[in-house]
Amino acid sequence: MVPAETLVGLQNLLVHLRDVSAENAHLYQYRLWDAKRVKVETAQNRGVSPDGAAGYRDGLRRATNGHPLSAEEVQKVVSRVNQLSS
Repeated sequence: MVPAETLVGLQNLLVHLRDVSAENAHLYQYRLWDAKRVKVETAQNRGVSPDGAAGYRDGLRRATNGHPLSAEEVQKVVSRVNQLSS
């Protein structure tokens, strides 16, 4: 025979382990999400994106705040976009 207190203690331990496991799974998912967010934000700050040329154009649009570019700047952008597209 096992004392009732021991069974209750084991049950409480199992509940605690279940809760800790669920919390760890949640933290792991959050860390994965956060790492992806940081990667995307870093790429956007550089004027490129994981999706390549389209992200570069979007980043450039944000970087220039919609201001027109000189002909030389436009040529540089076109060259860079073509590099990323190929």
